[in-house]
Amino acid sequence: MKHCIVLAGVLLLACAGETCAEQRDAEFLASARTATEKYQDQSAAILDGYRPIGSDFPGMGVHWVRIGILFDGKIEAEHPEFLTYISIEGTPRLAGIAYAMPLLPEEQPPDFPAGREAWHDHLRSIDEETIVPHHQHPGTADDKPRLAMLHAWIWMPNPDGIYAADNWTLPFVRLGLNPDAGASRAQALALTLTSDGIDYFSMIVDAGSSLSKKQRTKIDQAFESARKGVLGCIHKQDLASLDEVWDQLWNTIRSVVGSRRYVELQGLLPAW
Repeated sequence: MKHCIVLAGVLLLACAGETCAEQRDAEFLASARTATEKYQDQSAAILDGYRPIGSDFPGMGVHWVRIGILFDGKIEAEHPEFLTYISIEGTPRLAGIAYAMPLLPEEQPPDFPAGREAWHDHLRSIDEETIVPHHQHPGTADDKPRLAMLHAWIWMPNPDGIYAADNWTLPFVRLGLNPDAGASRAQALALTLTSDGIDYFSMIVDAGSSLSKKQRTKIDQAFESARKGVLGCIHKQDLASLDEVWDQLWNTIRSVVGSRRYVELQGLLPAW
């Protein structure tokens, strides 16, 4: 009987611990929302020292960093090191925030508020990571100095989870569209071709293969054809057909660069 009582007590403590962690995480996010609501007005972010850095990533937006707190060694809900903005009809819109911590070899990111597996690593300069999107991959390089980052999509819903690195509802939101519950990743990626997506994916193609002038021309034509196809789908309100447009684009690119180079290229592209 005593053993049963002890076991019951242990289980209660374990459940209490899980509840406590969930409550702590909820309070963390609530504090973050309260503190960053003012940054819906981008001028408030500028006054507090945030500045844009890098390019506009299709699934993230533009990162704004506050250098003054980036190296303080602290993760505080009210003071995210990064803000992420997207542009909707020319107006900046706060999409999310991100916490960051420079780490030395063998150091690990904190296990809060989302667990260490939610953090991802940046190992290169902003310019290099703009061209080759290594932020797509989880942070596991604990043998190198790096910047660990945790995104929190507290201002726009993310079906992949509030702490996912990318938010593929953003291409829909940028265009004033509401994604269906079953909207595919390919549909979101196709929509990026109406804005900066062509430049972004062209840079990835260039980084993944050395192109001749003839190949470059064919790929440019493929992107332009796909862009027109996306616009046609939007005009007809037929977003389901975006999957076909996107697949056709990359089938064309594969025929231009060859199967071997295309396999290498896939390692640089977002999954769909």
